Amino acid sequence: MSSLNFIRNKFDRPKLYLDGYYYLIDKYYDYRIEWRCAEYKPQCPARLHSNFFNTPVRITRKHSCQ
Repeated sequence: MSSLNFIRNKFDRPKLYLDGYYYLIDKYYDYRIEWRCAEYKPQCPARLHSNFFNTPVRITRKHSCQ
């Protein structure tokens, strides 16, 4: 897994780029952030967990938007 790259979307919210895919924040938890794949059509189930130091922890579901 390579390093995380952050950009801002048109609403000035963080957007994450990792290994050719873009992710948006889905949920915040106590010690981690859950990101969802930014592909909407068709809805992609891929999720990525990172800690608050922006270190990728794991990808929990595989991409269907390939």
